Amino acid sequence: MNMEAAIRLETSVERPFSTTKPLLMDTVDLTASGPGEVLIRGKAAGHCHSDLSLVNDARPKPVPIVVGQEVVGFVE
Repeated sequence: MNMEAAIRLETSVERPFSTTKPLLMDTVDLTASGPGEVLIRGKAAGHCHSDLSLVNDARPKPVPIVVGQEVVGFVE
């Protein structure tokens, strides 16, 4: 299964982000859900302050990383 996602590929991206574009919209290949897991088919995702902290290195994390954790969708 695939999904479209906002992905951060690099660390320490210069500002302004409107020019450097630290997020890339791309297709991500997902594995099937396993025992005790559910698949949520997302229809929309919001980006909040914690996502911004991943982009501006306030909370450094390994890359690549998918940002956007506030998902609206359907459990399948």
